[in-house]
Amino acid sequence: KRLCLHSTLNLTKALTELEGRIPLYLVTRNASQAPTSNSINLFAAASTGFSRVLAQQELMNHWGRLIDLDGINDIAHLISELEQPSIEHEVAYRDNQALVPRLTQAKNLQSPFPSHLRADAAYLITGAFGSIGRLVCQLLINQGAKSLILMGRTKFPGRSEWTNLHSGHSCFERIEFIRTLEQQHIKVTLWEADITKEKALKHYLDEYQANNNPTIRGLFFCAGIVQDTLLSNMNTSAFDKVFDTKAIGAMMLHQGLSKTQLDHFVLFSSVAAQITTAGQTNYATANAFLDALAHARRQQGLPALSINWGPWAVGMIKELNLIDHYKDQRGMNCLQPSTVMAIL
Repeated sequence: KRLCLHSTLNLTKALTELEGRIPLYLVTRNASQAPTSNSINLFAAASTGFSRVLAQQELMNHWGRLIDLDGINDIAHLISELEQPSIEHEVAYRDNQALVPRLTQAKNLQSPFPSHLRADAAYLITGAFGSIGRLVCQLLINQGAKSLILMGRTKFPGRSEWTNLHSGHSCFERIEFIRTLEQQHIKVTLWEADITKEKALKHYLDEYQANNNPTIRGLFFCAGIVQDTLLSNMNTSAFDKVFDTKAIGAMMLHQGLSKTQLDHFVLFSSVAAQITTAGQTNYATANAFLDALAHARRQQGLPALSINWGPWAVGMIKELNLIDHYKDQRGMNCLQPSTVMAIL
């Protein structure tokens, strides 16, 4: 299914090399989160993030429109869109009505985060050792969690070796973080697995459930990487590295936890899926997938929340010295950790 995104990438790269204007129209089925009785096509939905980078940043001279259809009079609607000019970057047809996306104030929000989490349950955090993941871990503890599962690719030495590690060891800071959690009487379980690998994930899930551990009642998906690359230099490897970490990883956990009765399935998405930046087709596409996955789960009656966070004043933004860039060039103040945790 990911090949459709690769095809779009290769086609757009070819268009950037052409002189003159040849408009590109992307036609999808059930990709938009516009109201519909149909199931959301997740990989098609991911292309909305891709298309917004093209429309707003990298393919403006060649952009036609994203046209999302619902199976009702598709050919007539497609011909209508191709025959008439429009200032809209994307349109979705639902029950013979053309809809366009707009950001509006949310209404009828659900009740806030519960004042207490279940002490007899476990909560799984991906990207737990990053700046954001560590904040989330502490928030969960403050809310009453007593058992955390920390998932990442890092291979830790055996616990018997931890006391002899020096400060220069690659795992030293992460082990110190684990100790700060355990000093708060938290049960910490480590899953040293690549979340994009179904076999490895299944191994940890099966092993965890077989040992009568606390039932997993929440997932907090904080994993993600950024590798900004302009279309002219983007290849499928650079695209997949960013896309897979978020999109495929979240999909694996959605499937792997399908038989677990979760209270929370929280995805850390990004405003980059809506307000785009040049060089982030891979990142915008991945975050659009997370947004669509949350909608798809809600359609199935499952818990899900995808948050399009703006830039944080910690983590990659701080490490790359981009705080002033976002403020001066994008008009976006970076979010302070205390503010973000209060919002969550």
